[in-house]
Amino acid sequence: MLDVHHALLKLNKKTATCIFNECMKEAVPGSTKCAFHKRRKCCSQHNCNNQAYARDLCVRHGGKRKCAHASCTTAAHGGPFCVAHGGASGKRLCSIEGCGKQAHANRRCVRHGGGRRCCITGCSHYARARGVCRSHGHLSVAASTTLTKDKQDETCAAEDVHTVVAAFLHTVVDDTFLEDLHSIKTSKRCLYPPQSGLDKCAFHKRRKKCAVGGCDNQVYARGLCVRHGGKKVCEYPNCDNNVYGGTLCPHHGGQDSRRFCVVKGCTRQARSKRRCVRHGGGRKCKMVECEHHARVSGFCLGHCRPLELKPEPIDLTHIVKESKAIDKYVEPIQWTNVNAQTLTFTILSPRSCQFILQALPLEEVSN
Repeated sequence: MLDVHHALLKLNKKTATCIFNECMKEAVPGSTKCAFHKRRKCCSQHNCNNQAYARDLCVRHGGKRKCAHASCTTAAHGGPFCVAHGGASGKRLCSIEGCGKQAHANRRCVRHGGGRRCCITGCSHYARARGVCRSHGHLSVAASTTLTKDKQDETCAAEDVHTVVAAFLHTVVDDTFLEDLHSIKTSKRCLYPPQSGLDKCAFHKRRKKCAVGGCDNQVYARGLCVRHGGKKVCEYPNCDNNVYGGTLCPHHGGQDSRRFCVVKGCTRQARSKRRCVRHGGGRKCKMVECEHHARVSGFCLGHCRPLELKPEPIDLTHIVKESKAIDKYVEPIQWTNVNAQTLTFTILSPRSCQFILQALPLEEVSN
């Protein structure tokens, strides 16, 4: 039966949403519920639009029994008590005595031997995603000779073994497998193994290919990839760039998500202070009295090179800007002498170059 609100909407030929809480689907014509909730009951409490759980009541209004333990309002599970007070848990627990973690394989938790192992031959770590551990998660090729576990019989082509993963693969596979991969034609294909009985991996199994013959790119829109017209092209004459936020590309007036320099006539991307690097934006070098822009780890290109050794001790607090503590930029590597007045420090170099200086002792520098 329709209420007054839905009757008025029907009279004005307007659609209404489902009556259940947090359901934004359109109600079925002639009903107050959507197609998903049309056979589900509402809570019998007045003005409550939650779904009934039991005895025509939702969980909040008593549809689910409370724990029988004193002052506990948690719902009971598998008896009169909740899980915390002795109720049955739906999860299988580890079979090791005294372990309350959830069991996976062999009725044991991951710590006690449950769970899957990494599919890389010789690796004893546990699998985290796609059958490999975190250490081998970036491995971009798979083959039946080295990754054969369970149903991994087929492989996807490698993009370019020589330039992408050759250095890493030499540590985990033999040379025979690498020679076989060199014979594969380089192409921009997915590097994950297909699922059993399918020609797609788990990530692409519900994604379509471009409708253009011989194109294996993923569909972007209208059955086409970006290269073959899936994304609109700029309407400016003789421009083949993709549109951005309208009918034009960013170069010809389309909306661009980047911020540009506030200096009039400058079209470069803004860094700090809403200015580009040429007009004052960006970070300065950390070295005192250096006005060049920082390139690597806060230093300009001139100060990225190793410093020369100085014969006399140097107070590092006057070399590096804003250094209240010397260990913020340097770390001791060795004592020159037990009773020496100087220490040898190594500054954390942006290019792994060791800046070696004869510095004052910590107590003198801090003063």
